[in-house]
Amino acid sequence: IKDKNTKDVRYGAILHEHENYEGTCYEFFNKTDFNLKGRDNIFPGNGVSSITVFLQPQPDERPEGKGATLYENISYNEGKPGGEKTLTAENYPDFSRLQYTYPADFTKAKEPDLHDNVSSIKIDSSYMALLFHNENFEGRCEVFRDDDPNLNEKTGNYIGEEEADSAKVIMIKK
Repeated sequence: IKDKNTKDVRYGAILHEHENYEGTCYEFFNKTDFNLKGRDNIFPGNGVSSITVFLQPQPDERPEGKGATLYENISYNEGKPGGEKTLTAENYPDFSRLQYTYPADFTKAKEPDLHDNVSSIKIDSSYMALLFHNENFEGRCEVFRDDDPNLNEKTGNYIGEEEADSAKVIMIKK
C-alpha cells in the first residue's frame, strides 16, 4: 500500500474474511500495483469484512528484538517446563519442520516440533505474527502484535491453543 502521491510503499495490510479480524486472511505489503477491483477471488462469496493496516520500516531502519517466540505451554512455559522457538521475519509454511529448543535439564518432550503444539506467544516490539490453522498459510488466521499468554479459544483467541500449523512474521514500525 502506498500513498497516492508518492513512490514509497510504506504501509502493509492484512485483509480478513470475517468481522473482528477473523477467518482466513490475505496479506500484502511491498506491492505497488495491487488493486482490489475485480479481486472477488480473495474470499469467494464473502468479500473483505475487516482489515489490519501496519506501517513498514524503511530499508535502513533496524528493528528492535528478534521476532516472535512461540511456547509449548501457556504463560510462556512459566511453572511448567517446555519448549520455545523464536521465529525471525520470514514465512514458516510447515510447523512440523520446526523443532522446539528445551532447557538443558529437560529430558522428555511431549512433541519435538511445533505442529499443533503452540500455546502462547511473545512478540518483540518491531514485529507482528500471523498464525494460521493449517500448513501453507491456509485456514483461519490470527494476527498478533502483542504477547498472548494463552492461545485458547475460550480466552478470546481465534486460532486456538495447539492449533497453529504455519506462520508469517513481519517487521513493522510502531
